[in-house]
Amino acid sequence: MPYNPHAKTYYRPLEAALRWCNLSAHEEQILAEAAQSPAFQPHPCFLRWPCLQANTEKILDAIHNGELRYGCLGTTVTAGTFIESHSLTVRHTDLKSWMSDYYPDQKPSFLFDAFERKIHSGITLDAFQVIKAEHDSLVKKMESQCAECQFNAQKVDKSPGIDLVDAASSVPSERSEKTNLNIIGSLLDLLLGKSPSGTPYSRFETQSAVISSLVAHHTGRLGITKRTLERKFAAARQSLGTGSALPPIR
Repeated sequence: MPYNPHAKTYYRPLEAALRWCNLSAHEEQILAEAAQSPAFQPHPCFLRWPCLQANTEKILDAIHNGELRYGCLGTTVTAGTFIESHSLTVRHTDLKSWMSDYYPDQKPSFLFDAFERKIHSGITLDAFQVIKAEHDSLVKKMESQCAECQFNAQKVDKSPGIDLVDAASSVPSERSEKTNLNIIGSLLDLLLGKSPSGTPYSRFETQSAVISSLVAHHTGRLGITKRTLERKFAAARQSLGTGSALPPIR
C-alpha cells in the first residue's frame, strides 16, 4: 500500500472522525479547540463542522456497543475495560474492518488506497482477494505463453544454416498453432472480461492497455512489440471466435 501521510497505527476517536470528514488540513486547529473545551460541552469545531460530531459519535457508539475494538494508547484491551477518554484509541486495522462492515459505501482515503476505493461496495475483501489472485494467475500465464513463443522464435533465428526441410519441420503444426492461439485468446478474453455481477477481472480495460503493459515489462525481447502483439492477439481473437465480445481496440 502506498505511503499515506494521514494514516496512523491508531487514532483517538476525534482524530479518526476528522480524517473521515476529510478535515485533515484542520487537524491542528480541531485538536487544539477540543483540548480547551470544558468537559461535557460541545467542542466549537463541532458547531463549525457538523460532520465531525456525527462521525465522532458513530465511532464512540460502535465502541460502546462492542462493534469496534478499542484500546489504551494503541494497545487493545478486553471489551468492557474502562479507559479514560484522553487515552481511548482505535487501531487502524480495526477501524478499517469496522468501516468495511458497517459503512461499505464510505471509503475514506486515510483507510483505503485508490484501488480499494474503486471496488464496488458489494464486493467483500475475501471476494476481492480471490479476483486479484485469479488476475495475477492470468497475467503470469500470458507472460509465460509469450515467453514460450519468444523462445521458439529465437531457436529458429539462431539456426542460420537451416535448410528448407528443417525449417518446415520447425514450423508448428496447424493443430499446435490453433492451440496456442486459443490459449492466448482465452487469457485475453479473461483479462478484459467481467464477472456475472459486472466486476472487471483485471485492471486492464482494453487490449491496448494489455499490450502497453507487456511491452513496458518486456521491452527489447524478441516478439514483444506493439505490432507483433496486435497481430498475434487479432489472430487469437479470430481463432477463439470472441472478436466481437471483447472491448474495442483503443
